[in-house]
Amino acid sequence: MIAICQHCGKHHPVIADAWHLQDTPRKMPIAEGTAEGKPVTVLRDTGCSKVVVRRSLVPDNKLTGQEELCILIDETIRCTPVAKVFVDTPYYTGLTTAVCMLNPY
Repeated sequence: MIAICQHCGKHHPVIADAWHLQDTPRKMPIAEGTAEGKPVTVLRDTGCSKVVVRRSLVPDNKLTGQEELCILIDETIRCTPVAKVFVDTPYYTGLTTAVCMLNPY
């Protein structure tokens, strides 16, 4: 999903995270995988417009120097660094562009 930011008028991805809704049982489609060779839990969200990776999993040399504004489901706006990372998951394996969040959920 893409939203238009009222502050700047540009289109930005909306990162809709249902993982931590308080009253929702954790029956999300998760799997094991790796990001840059480190073990990760992968949440497959077919409605997501971006790949999100925890910043601590991304080496500095994988950062592109770009940043992207992401509007979260709670309507907060976060400026996140962008990286090119190699992921190996049941859903996708290969190099991908990801936004890096300190705490993605």
